[in-house]
Amino acid sequence: MSELLSTSDRSKLLVGLPYGDWVAISCDEHCVLANDADMQDVLSRAREQGENHPIVVRVPGNDVSLGRFQPTASQHPSTGLTN
Repeated sequence: MSELLSTSDRSKLLVGLPYGDWVAISCDEHCVLANDADMQDVLSRAREQGENHPIVVRVPGNDVSLGRFQPTASQHPSTGLTN
């Protein structure tokens, strides 16, 4: 079993990705499987690569890092997950 990355090491995977994008990271935390502005697309693309339970994070920056993320009407207010 491989050792999990620390938060600072995991953040290195996000370098260069667009602010506010959703990112699917492999369960072993060694690679980015997909990134996109739409979380459902990220999950679908990760599953297409055989990763059924990816780690999903959002790239911080701009209004997202300031806690101003506004979910759409179909998303849960605290998680952004679609109902």
